Amino acid sequence: MDTRFIIVCYDIPETKVRNRLVQLLFATGLSRIQYSVFYGVIPVGRISRMRSRMQAEFSDPENKILVTELCQSCISHLSCLHVDINTRARTFIVV
Repeated sequence: MDTRFIIVCYDIPETKVRNRLVQLLFATGLSRIQYSVFYGVIPVGRISRMRSRMQAEFSDPENKILVTELCQSCISHLSCLHVDINTRARTFIVV
């Protein structure tokens, strides 16, 4: 299965809309690293579906969402103070 390490950052002013995005990111298999930053290693197909849902459900111009895929070289340079970042795909599925 082809996977990618992604980081998602957002700035969404409306709480109800922001909470819907948070639920989507958790359901996609991402982990929260900061209040408005999520990350994880997930299958490419899931990234595509997540992006499609984001475009459909969060189309208001006030909703700013950044989705970034990182290559192996970039992942090797990641550093985060006081937080452990798992850069490997999960070996289990949460149901």
